[in-house]
Amino acid sequence: MATITPTRQFEPNRCFVLSDVSWELYQMLGEELRDRPIRITYDRGDLEMMTTSSTHEFFKTFLGRMIGMLCFELDIEIRSGGSMTFGREDLDRGFEPDECYWIANQAAVANSLEFDPKKMPPPDLGVEIDISRSSVPRQPIFAAFGMAELWRFDGEHLHMLQLGDEGKYHPAELSLSFPFLPVGELSRFLHFDGPLNETKQLRLFVDWIREQGFAK
Repeated sequence: MATITPTRQFEPNRCFVLSDVSWELYQMLGEELRDRPIRITYDRGDLEMMTTSSTHEFFKTFLGRMIGMLCFELDIEIRSGGSMTFGREDLDRGFEPDECYWIANQAAVANSLEFDPKKMPPPDLGVEIDISRSSVPRQPIFAAFGMAELWRFDGEHLHMLQLGDEGKYHPAELSLSFPFLPVGELSRFLHFDGPLNETKQLRLFVDWIREQGFAK
């Protein structure tokens, strides 16, 4: 089993922020930069453009693979949204999560690859790799879009947050998407001793799932 290592220093993401940006300019920039490795966050006139480091992308992808293996092992239906863009002019906000998933509401989006926010629910679960702090706070934007659960990895620990009735996220012990799962236990699998052997680490994770005797 991999062990948790001392606090680590990671390659930072690089970002800059523009103020007084119109919704129209945000949309235009989003279209122009759609196929580039730049994450855009927009909050009522404040626009942040951030390049994502290889470290950020590694943890984002690996945690996504863990969630996928969890659902595969336990035969849980899931619909992945990845880092798709969510934007609503009525909220004057837009963002791309690192990863997102429909689980409880999977059936509501299962018949289309296109997402219609007027007809479909927001993702049940969002993932944030927070090893470089964003200049534009992102949790209030997740909350405004109604994403019920957020998993945040800070480079050491995986934190689970749930959306309260007042529209703010709070720490929680049990996952809404996977109520049987002690999410804090997953932190150990996001630490590697020595080489980044992803396949070996995923095998350890799957073995752990089976040892717990989880049931759907």
